[in-house]
Amino acid sequence: RILTAVKTWVRGRYDSSEQYERDLQNDVPETEQHRLMHQLFVPVEVSFTDGVLIYQQSSMDGTEDPDWITRRGLLQFYVNPETGMVQQRELDFKNSENVFNVHRKPELLASLTLDDFTWRENCDFKLSMSADGMTVSGPMDFGACRMENPGSGEDMIAEDKIHITPDEYWF
Repeated sequence: RILTAVKTWVRGRYDSSEQYERDLQNDVPETEQHRLMHQLFVPVEVSFTDGVLIYQQSSMDGTEDPDWITRRGLLQFYVNPETGMVQQRELDFKNSENVFNVHRKPELLASLTLDDFTWRENCDFKLSMSADGMTVSGPMDFGACRMENPGSGEDMIAEDKIHITPDEYWF
């Protein structure tokens, strides 16, 4: 049920403009404000891994101009064979500097393998569905997702949660 819902729901363009504007109006401290971000989600088919795959691309202004795109990769929703739980994993392109707008160039994905991606297993989200079937959500394991902060080089711990409905994707 979760994989079916995600395949149907996680598509389209999303942005954080409401949260961003609300934070500004409420004088939320800068360190706690939402960043203004635009996200594109497009389901894709690949042969190199299982599950539901969604191409994701972030930009500051919603454009598809490579100069404004800040993040791109695949979201993989899959059943963990050891736990039977549905998880969300981020697959990042190893050589992302020339990877943009893959949703417009599906032939690019056809030439790739899992070796063309990196991921952090400890950063997967463990997903469950609400009793009414209208929400898929789940956290990362507390304290397990560690990475280097690209700005400072310091160790950073991610403790995030996602919340997905038919018209929202909250991260």
